[in-house]
Amino acid sequence: MVRVEVSFSRHSFKKLGDMRLSKKTADIFAAIHLGSEKVSLKVVEYRSLEDSKVLESAEQRVWIGEETFKTGKVSLATITEICDILNKYRRIMKEYRVEKYFLIGTTAMREARNRLFLIDQIFVNTGFKLEVVDMPLEIYYKYISISRTLKRNDIDLGGSAILFADISSGGLGITLVEDGEIKYQQNIHIGVIRVKESFDHNQRASNSFNTALTEYLSSIVSPVKDYLQQFGIRRMVLSGTNTSLILDMLDIKPGKNKLITLPTDNFERLYRRVLDMKLAKIMQEFGLSEQVAEIVLPTIIFYQQLIALTAAPELIFPPDSFIDAMVFLYIAREKEPDLLEELNEGLLSFVYNLAKRYNYNSGHARQVAKLSKVIFERLKKRHQLTPRHGLLLQVASIMHDIGKFINLRQHYFYSYRLILSTDIFGLSEEEKSFAAQIAYYHVKDMFEKTPDGISPLKPEDQPLIAKLAAILRLADALDRGYLQKITDCEILLKNNELQIHIKTRHDMSLERWTIDDKIPAFEDAFGIKPVLLEKYQ
Repeated sequence: MVRVEVSFSRHSFKKLGDMRLSKKTADIFAAIHLGSEKVSLKVVEYRSLEDSKVLESAEQRVWIGEETFKTGKVSLATITEICDILNKYRRIMKEYRVEKYFLIGTTAMREARNRLFLIDQIFVNTGFKLEVVDMPLEIYYKYISISRTLKRNDIDLGGSAILFADISSGGLGITLVEDGEIKYQQNIHIGVIRVKESFDHNQRASNSFNTALTEYLSSIVSPVKDYLQQFGIRRMVLSGTNTSLILDMLDIKPGKNKLITLPTDNFERLYRRVLDMKLAKIMQEFGLSEQVAEIVLPTIIFYQQLIALTAAPELIFPPDSFIDAMVFLYIAREKEPDLLEELNEGLLSFVYNLAKRYNYNSGHARQVAKLSKVIFERLKKRHQLTPRHGLLLQVASIMHDIGKFINLRQHYFYSYRLILSTDIFGLSEEEKSFAAQIAYYHVKDMFEKTPDGISPLKPEDQPLIAKLAAILRLADALDRGYLQKITDCEILLKNNELQIHIKTRHDMSLERWTIDDKIPAFEDAFGIKPVLLEKYQ
């Protein structure tokens, strides 16, 4: 049976009778995180990001990750335990009349072979719908929450390089920011619990374990070392499930929601102190249970290997947990459209940096992305296109030609394959697949036989992909000569025509002839005809 530790915290005793005291404009929702080591709940009242408060929080420790990493699945006993916890949270939500909720599962759920059965049993037994996020999206959630915390603590992201390293039970996310831009991002399927479960009990008890573990972790993280050493990294931000354990062992007691900074030397002294300790000694020295003490060495050595990549003199430990990131993103989506746009611009700056690796044509990509956005904004309301669809179109617009890095012939095929094989910060696997399909079908006919290496479109996705690909085709045609001839563009919808009013100083014959070839696909997708109207400056 899974061991469970329970913790509840009531920040405000405002239940059914007291809810009437809140201003009518306040909203309320619940965030629930189904993690690898615990199930957490926060009930939040909010009017905006700056005007929000946690009414109640709870967490129950369940070692789901150990089971998943050992066996590849979540057992029936553990599923039953999870459902019992969620039903307790359901009762808390009922006390506060919470109807809206955000339930996310991360690493342990994501990697369980029986994930679909788990999702179904949770819904049947609790009524909750579980969303399981992919690793790039999980790390992105944490990054945007931590970035906000750093800014609120007057730590500038716009200057010298900062490395964010998030170590969870089963994953490592490395994100490099310089001058306010995400320059590098890598996600590795290795985390503290996964490392621990890579060695059996006898191996962990061996005198050679520390050396073997150090070599094992070094082999995993060292490939990024050469790249990171190009930057003068002054600070390293460490986050994840076991940062609180490190701070406890350093005898640092952070206040509530307090960010901790300390010299790297402090951590390295702890590393040297613990490195040769046996399990019993660690338990005795730091007052830890056996289960927690078993993850001390993997955690300490893991952190040391990351610190060695950069030689950063300062470490930052933010208080943000994944559920804090869930709360932040939920409220941003509901109340802060300008902030959401700012976050998307940050994500796209990373996509531009990705495209640079493939020697893309920067001028063309930026022009196509700009024109795609103008066309999308005019069409989105009539065709029920969402801001997220617009973001995926932007990603495809930036990366639509990167396949030329491999082969000029059939570049659309290789663009598709490169997009699929690249972790794109902030996108789920499904969203990445959408972006790849848009890039592929901006050239190819959707009704042709799908070749090997290209996943067939689901029938329900075809109309959406057709529309977004048609917009990209049109935007690409408007810069067919890769010369960025258009200086201004306005889109009008009149009498079933998409009128493209442009200003230019150049002859547009090539672009006009190219657009003529794209008209049938656009008419099929939208039922309207694009018309180019030129004004020469």
